[in-house]
Amino acid sequence: HILFQCDANSKIGGGHVVRCLTLARGFKRKGVKLYLATQYGTRELFPNLEEAFDGILYSNANEKDLIHSILHEFNVKIFDAIFIDNQQSNSNYECKLQQITNKLIVLSDNPINQHKCDFLIDSNHGRKKLDYDGCIGPECVTLLGSDFIILREEFTNRSVRNISEKERILISVGYTDPVNPVSYTHLT
Repeated sequence: HILFQCDANSKIGGGHVVRCLTLARGFKRKGVKLYLATQYGTRELFPNLEEAFDGILYSNANEKDLIHSILHEFNVKIFDAIFIDNQQSNSNYECKLQQITNKLIVLSDNPINQHKCDFLIDSNHGRKKLDYDGCIGPECVTLLGSDFIILREEFTNRSVRNISEKERILISVGYTDPVNPVSYTHLT
C-alpha cells in the first residue's frame, strides 16, 4: 500500500501531481495498491485520477484532520510508503506521517524546509547534499541531481537520435501558467 500526497491548482501548478503519477504508473505495473490524498482543486486539472489510483481522498483538511481522514478513508493501518510532493511539507507534518508508514519519501525542489523523512529526492540539476545541510537528518537517504529525474514513460521510451545544430528542444517542467491561464491538456 503506497500513498501519494500532492496537490495541483492554477496557482501552484500540476507538476507535483504529474511527478507522482509517473511514479504511480510504475508501481501500478507491479500490482501495488495506490492511494492519493489531495485537495479538491486537483480534480479540475486532473479529472481522470481514478484511472491511476485505487482510492482518492479529496480534502482541504488541516494536517491533523488529514491524517485521521487518510486512515479512515483507506482503511490502512500502516502504509508501506508515503510519497509527499508538496512545497509546504515540513518536519512537523512528516513526523505525524511517520506514525502511519514504514518509509516516508519527500520529493523536493528547494532546500528551504526542514524534513523528517527516510528518503529525499530532488532532481534539480547540480543539486548536492550540502544544499540540504541543516534541513535533513543524517539518517535520510538523498537522491539528488539530474541522475534522479522522474520522467514519464513517453520520454524514457524514445530512442536517442542526432539533433542538428538548428533543432532546439524546450523541456517545460511546469503544468500551468498562473499568469496566463489557458485550458490544459490533461496528462493523466
